[in-house]
Amino acid sequence: MAHCPGEQRGQHGQHPTTGDGAGWDFFVSYTQTDQPWAEWIAWTLEEAGYCASE
Repeated sequence: MAHCPGEQRGQHGQHPTTGDGAGWDFFVSYTQTDQPWAEWIAWTLEEAGYCASE
């Protein structure tokens, strides 16, 4: 999942202060028990055009 920084992205991927596209829109933190849910939500966010890291 974690592949967004440095890639060409749309409006959701713009850094809020610099506007240069650096950084993430979301960081998904999870425990081992919740890993399947974390992977699903990260995938869902990326499919919607956001940049997510888990």
